Amino acid sequence: MARGAGAHAELIFKKVFGSNPGEGCGGCRSLLERMDKNGTAWCRANIKTIVPQIRKNAKKFPHWGARVAAHIPGISKPIYALVILAIRNAEAEEAAEKEKLRTQHEA
Repeated sequence: MARGAGAHAELIFKKVFGSNPGEGCGGCRSLLERMDKNGTAWCRANIKTIVPQIRKNAKKFPHWGARVAAHIPGISKPIYALVILAIRNAEAEEAAEKEKLRTQHEA
């Protein structure tokens, strides 16, 4: 089963900050799960609420790098880019899974 945008965002943020965003205040865990549950179209439609929520959660995150980054003016643009990357990765994984199922069905 393809991973959703939330799972991909978690992987990306873990690579960037070196720690799991789901291990913080709890706000990211619920947001990531909501992103997975609601799908990539919902994430695209709600990115203007997702990005500020990630920034707000990062201000409470135990990892010092995330807390510092959350206070940098203009940090929303890189967060936006990372969320878009997560959405695109999830869409690509979904498309690959659909193609695999299609080819298996034709065989």
